[in-house]
Amino acid sequence: MSGIAGAIALNSRARPDVEAVSRMVQALQGHHWGPRRMCGDSRVILAHRHGDLPDTPDGLQPVVDGATGVAAIIDGHLINRAELIRGLGDAVRGDAVDDARLVIAAYARWGKWFVERLEGDFALVLADRARHTTLLARDRLGVKPLYLAEAGGVVWFASTMPALVASRVVDSTVDRDAVREFIGHAGRVASPGTVLAGVQKLPPATLRIIDADGETRDRVYWQPPVRTEVADTTPPRERVDALHEALRAAVRRRLPDTGPVHVPLSGGLYSSLLVALLTDCHLGPVHTLSLGFDGVGHRDGDELHHAGVVARRYGTRHQALQVPVGELAATVHGAVDDMIEPIGDPEAVALHLASRHLPDPTRPVWFGHGPAEAPRSPERLRDLAEGPLVRIDSMTRGWSVQAEVPFLDRAVVELVAADPAGAARGETPRLISTLAREVLPPRIAARPRHRPALPAAACLDGPLLDLARDTLRSRAAQERALVQPFQLERWLAAPQRRGGTAGSALWALTVLELWLQRHAA
Repeated sequence: MSGIAGAIALNSRARPDVEAVSRMVQALQGHHWGPRRMCGDSRVILAHRHGDLPDTPDGLQPVVDGATGVAAIIDGHLINRAELIRGLGDAVRGDAVDDARLVIAAYARWGKWFVERLEGDFALVLADRARHTTLLARDRLGVKPLYLAEAGGVVWFASTMPALVASRVVDSTVDRDAVREFIGHAGRVASPGTVLAGVQKLPPATLRIIDADGETRDRVYWQPPVRTEVADTTPPRERVDALHEALRAAVRRRLPDTGPVHVPLSGGLYSSLLVALLTDCHLGPVHTLSLGFDGVGHRDGDELHHAGVVARRYGTRHQALQVPVGELAATVHGAVDDMIEPIGDPEAVALHLASRHLPDPTRPVWFGHGPAEAPRSPERLRDLAEGPLVRIDSMTRGWSVQAEVPFLDRAVVELVAADPAGAARGETPRLISTLAREVLPPRIAARPRHRPALPAAACLDGPLLDLARDTLRSRAAQERALVQPFQLERWLAAPQRRGGTAGSALWALTVLELWLQRHAA
């Protein structure tokens, strides 16, 4: 895990502010973060902060090629390293070469479109000083974010929104239209927009090219497959087998050579299927962690029983954590501190707890997200990047945890998205449910799709309702006035009414106000 930041001048009159970049990279910090470095010239400054102490000095970034002056930084990791090394031949030396050097070598061999050959979870920036060209790219599914702002003839970029705000040069005023979208759409804003007027996100699967004259061009280098309307003659048995093998391959290519792997286990279909695959493919131990929350109304927050069934079935080293109601408010504050952008989905709090209670934060943590969100259009791709993926990246980044989401491997996504049977938004795709019935115990395979629950946030009751009242009636919130006072008081008076709509809006508004007070005041 790491973070990147920097600045790119768009014309000869503009100059990146070194002190501003220094403030940005300082803001890229978590609970166990290691060294930071910067390099650059009068046109481009690249900065990197390592999520922990690197294994070797060569693991430090930015990396600069001594012969060409090309420099690169990358947040994330490549999973097709062996394939790249074979393709690059003598351009790289041995399989110990780090990802940033692979990026530079790939650019030297294949030019601007080298990003099409990369597989993995990444956001990267490459500066070719000889050609005065800078490239910014984001992985296909948008697992790793990259936030951008333009001010003073300079493009500023960072892995997190708080880092951009820390520059003190970007416009951090609140976009009122985006706030309405955030409150009304499950606590997220469609890219490239954000809740801050001066900050945007680079869309997934996008390569942005900034030329010597400051001209900016975007190229979308991958599109999600579109399910064909013509009859598919491939037998269903072959499609299910192909998916099983694609999932196994996705798991194997991400596995460490030795040591344990960690999985937040809800006992739902997807996390259970991931545990089954890991115990089948990994030679080391599989550690699982499950969370239990007190139920509210008809919402059950205790996933411990079902998770325990799965843990016993596959022999994992299991930890069950019951979260007391009295700790929820403090947990929400901790989650907001770690948010790389405001996140209005209560699942973020559960993910924060899972990351915080890992027994070994140096090991990767595996998440069973993805199959139901398999994108079949650019809009669904944005939903995926702005939904579960930003929650995962936010809640693992601060703890220097490397998140793995193997169900979002490109081969898996393309198989699920192209299945002629399809699936409605949020439903379990037929291929996944068929495979689950063959692999999992019947009572687990029959369970509906399940995410870590936080009923007190979904219904907004108890200490979290008190938190909402205190936050939204604070002086800072009243001065900001994100919603009309009469509307706020209606929501606070009865958040559980109207089918939970008021509670959902109130929760999103509370998280947004807390985030603005913490990161954008």
